[in-house]
Amino acid sequence: SQALATAQALFPTAIDACDTSVANIDKISGEFKASTECKNAGTYTNTWTVTDACGNISEKFTQIITIQDTTKPTWSTEADSLNRTVECSNTQALAAAQALFPVATDACDTNVTNLDKVSGEFKASEECGNAGTYTNTWTVKDDCGNISETFTQIITIQDTTKPTFVGNLPSDSTVSCDAVPEPFNMEASDNCNGDLPIVFKEVKSDVKNECGTEYTLTRTWTTSDCGGNSISYTQVITVRDTTPPTGTAPSDVANLQSAADIPAGSPADIKDAADNCAGAVNIAVNDTNNGGTGCNGESYILTRTYTLTDCAGNKTELVQTFTVENKVSVSGIATNVSCQGKSDGSIAVTSSPGST
Repeated sequence: SQALATAQALFPTAIDACDTSVANIDKISGEFKASTECKNAGTYTNTWTVTDACGNISEKFTQIITIQDTTKPTWSTEADSLNRTVECSNTQALAAAQALFPVATDACDTNVTNLDKVSGEFKASEECGNAGTYTNTWTVKDDCGNISETFTQIITIQDTTKPTFVGNLPSDSTVSCDAVPEPFNMEASDNCNGDLPIVFKEVKSDVKNECGTEYTLTRTWTTSDCGGNSISYTQVITVRDTTPPTGTAPSDVANLQSAADIPAGSPADIKDAADNCAGAVNIAVNDTNNGGTGCNGESYILTRTYTLTDCAGNKTELVQTFTVENKVSVSGIATNVSCQGKSDGSIAVTSSPGST
């Protein structure tokens, strides 16, 4: 506008053969004539005539002021201010970012809204298909066809949310050595990934005996999405052996005539010794007696105890008894006996079974 005012202030000077001061200038200011292509461009045509003291009028002097618009629009929106970072599952935030646009200004065009947006396609990251970028660009053109520089918006899609394990998760527990559960079939969910690999690891530690029936199992399930977000779940199983061995005691033995008839005890007497966890069962044999003689109605009783022990120290006692009873039982039956000092009868004597 300053340059236009300067141009409009210009005027020609005239000379005359007789009039030394031809200053009687008559200016006709032309109106702005807009270009058909651009309303901001066009021309002003100004004309002057001058009359000397004798009334002689000069030829017209013409001035043409050409108005042009060669300046590109500029962006009043600050560069990078429309960039956004959005979580891969947040469709609402992505839509809001895509709806943003920059604002431009122009030296002549007061309404530069002729925006031309080029929406870029999603470009996935090489490491993770859920992450990547959208690159959108705008240019704007003023009424005179001047095109702005390109304004760029980058929308970054990221995956920073960890997966989660779903369903009923296995809890820590204490179990018998013969009832250790199978590993749980875990399932995981993620905000962006559909199929998640699950890695299972089991560590056996804190073994408390030589046959390994008491120990700790630490089970760990780990999964991660393609964004590198990882989560683990740990279950601790304490395994204990609290069940004693089993077996059947030999049958009790009675009516033995002598302690010498009692056989020696042996672990092999227990034919069906078994344990719920350990294969081997230790069998100890111990004999005690009641101190009886085994004669004259005083029974001699030997108590044989078989102690079954597994490697966790659980014990079972099986008891067998041997009874010695050396009894003499005599019965007599008199037949045809007379009492005149003669022995003309008989007596039949029988012994009870096993008597001497």
